[in-house]
Amino acid sequence: EVTNVIGNQAWLAANGIEGAGESVTLFKRVSVEFLTQEGTPNQTEWVIGSTVTHPAWNPMSGECGEGKFHACSRPYFCDEFRSIDGDIYVSIKIAIADLHVWKDAEYPHKIAFREGFVISVVDRWGDPA
Repeated sequence: EVTNVIGNQAWLAANGIEGAGESVTLFKRVSVEFLTQEGTPNQTEWVIGSTVTHPAWNPMSGECGEGKFHACSRPYFCDEFRSIDGDIYVSIKIAIADLHVWKDAEYPHKIAFREGFVISVVDRWGDPA
């Protein structure tokens, strides 16, 4: 169980992500149209091959809510945060410097990030879809 990790490297290690170097691949669940937060001011498009940068990066505003994007260490952990029929998973390359971990996180497999490059569609295990 992942609990009380502090710092990006500790979160990566606790989530079994090794040899990350300067960047890491994490995951997000999105609509079949590659959207999240559909129909809200926070709607975001996650097109394969695009770099998505948060327009109002503020990870200190809390673990949930605005001011950050969220990703998970494994695609299936994203099911806790989004469960719309037809959803897909995408892999995202994120610089470790653009990650933010919360102390005593309620959701230990979720992390905030500022910017990421959307790599590909994957299945719930992280394999190419």
